[in-house]
Amino acid sequence: NTPDIFGPPLNPSWKPEYSAHVPLDFIDQIPPSAVDVTLVQDPTRLIADQLIYGDNIDKIDWNKLNPTARDEALTQLGKLNTPLQTENPTNGKVLDDGTIVIGQAARVGIGTVEIIGGQNIEIKGDQIRVESAPIIDFFGISNDIVLNFDGNRADLSYHIDSAGKIRAGCFEARRVDNADIKINDKIEISVPPGEEFDIVYGFDKEMKFTGGDNNKLYADPAGCLKEFEISGENFTLEIPGDRTEIIEVNDTAIITIDRELGFVCGQFTPLAKYSSQGDALEDIFSLVVWKTPHKICARKHVDQVFDIEKEMTLVDFLTSKITINGLVDYRRYFFSNGTLLTPTTTPHFTPEIPFTSILSHDPSWKKATASVASNDIQNTAVFSNFLKVLDQRENTKRFLVFDTNIQSLAENIIQNYQTISHPLIYATDSIIIQDTNTQAKITILPPNHPDILTSIKTFS
Repeated sequence: NTPDIFGPPLNPSWKPEYSAHVPLDFIDQIPPSAVDVTLVQDPTRLIADQLIYGDNIDKIDWNKLNPTARDEALTQLGKLNTPLQTENPTNGKVLDDGTIVIGQAARVGIGTVEIIGGQNIEIKGDQIRVESAPIIDFFGISNDIVLNFDGNRADLSYHIDSAGKIRAGCFEARRVDNADIKINDKIEISVPPGEEFDIVYGFDKEMKFTGGDNNKLYADPAGCLKEFEISGENFTLEIPGDRTEIIEVNDTAIITIDRELGFVCGQFTPLAKYSSQGDALEDIFSLVVWKTPHKICARKHVDQVFDIEKEMTLVDFLTSKITINGLVDYRRYFFSNGTLLTPTTTPHFTPEIPFTSILSHDPSWKKATASVASNDIQNTAVFSNFLKVLDQRENTKRFLVFDTNIQSLAENIIQNYQTISHPLIYATDSIIIQDTNTQAKITILPPNHPDILTSIKTFS
């Protein structure tokens, strides 16, 4: 009846089954090698040293243990550099290699990650695998309160089979499946090609991330300002709004998001595409970064002010105008009487050397006027699927290229095209006219136009 029986040397008549008769106040003094954890009167009196001996911790329901002793034992058994915290863990066990397996828990916290309601959690060293969880918080941040980084975040990695929410400071992703996550100065998320998840960027506002080959998304959890940046590799981002914006990145990009306005700017390396779509396919346009790194910005509010830089395009939704300074490909669909003629957008205006061009549109964004403010030009303007104009630097030559092998004539998107060194070309109902402001005028009729037959008869 005294603790002396546990002192060295252990009483030779002691048997582990005697653990059932040890008074409560002495349970923690039973040597780890001598205790039967299944028989003690009160398992909450067991301490970590007793639980880590042999497979003691796997012999008893973890919820019957003192949480502090349980978590200390699991931290030691898992050889974790950061203390583990658990609440209501069930079906738990520790494997021979130190992997901690938890069937379900109300909460699991390690370092700067917190898993709420997780199922089938595996913790091995600095790696965590979670089959599913309604909420996963990183960096010890909750309720939009940003805590200072504590150093425990470095080089942690996780695999998430399914998570309703992943939160890290002011960054939140929803409906995330089969994702690999790494933590250092930023949060990095990668998913299998074609896998999707949503990024929250404002009150009840979400944008959809779709992974490509070897995709990555980087976000700064401390980015709590009205504007914040995300960056990544090989992904598609769809941002809803008055006009849906779709960003396709085949290399790298740094994108600025406004929590109210959505997309603000993107710095892209080729190949990348920015697309904007209103209520109809006819008003879709795309800008393709095809040769050199290029910046694309969108003005959506009167208070936004942008300076046009080298290799930059500004889409001004307030004036329906696109200003291109550099090499970016302007693309549209071909239509005929509301029928789509091409499955993808096709080039309509392509500068091939850097200069400034302005594409003005009607408010519906269905028609455009192009003007080029440079003598040193080399670009292609497409008026229809049967005619495109090639302006060359050498001797300021202009070529008209025809394709008469078409089944349906497309409506022309570009209505007027003018450069400093070449005369105006304008189009009406697919009739193309080049006017030199002299007595010379060129009129180009599309295939099967009734005036062609009339002209032939006249000449005959």
